[in-house]
Amino acid sequence: MGLDGRPIAGSAVGSLGAQISDTTAKNTYRSFIRNGLTNPQNILEAGWDFLVYPVMRQGGYVRYDGRKSTQILRDCEILIAGYGGH
Repeated sequence: MGLDGRPIAGSAVGSLGAQISDTTAKNTYRSFIRNGLTNPQNILEAGWDFLVYPVMRQGGYVRYDGRKSTQILRDCEILIAGYGGH
C-alpha cells in the first residue's frame, strides 16, 4: 500500500512477511502519521520500543509487531544510506 492508502501496482499487503488485513494496514499508517513518523529519520529516531508500543499496537498489530518494527527500522536505514532519506 502506498502512502496515499492505495495499493501499489504488483504488490500485496504483507508480501514481505505475514499477511495483515487492510484495516490493520490503514490503522498502522494512521498511527505513523499521528505520531509524526512521516520520514525515515523520524522513524529511526523514534526507535524500536516506540514503534512496537504505541505505533504498531495502535495499528492493530499484536503478534508480529516486534518483527515488523525491526524490519521497518532496517528499511529506513537502507533508505537513508541509499537515498539520503528522501
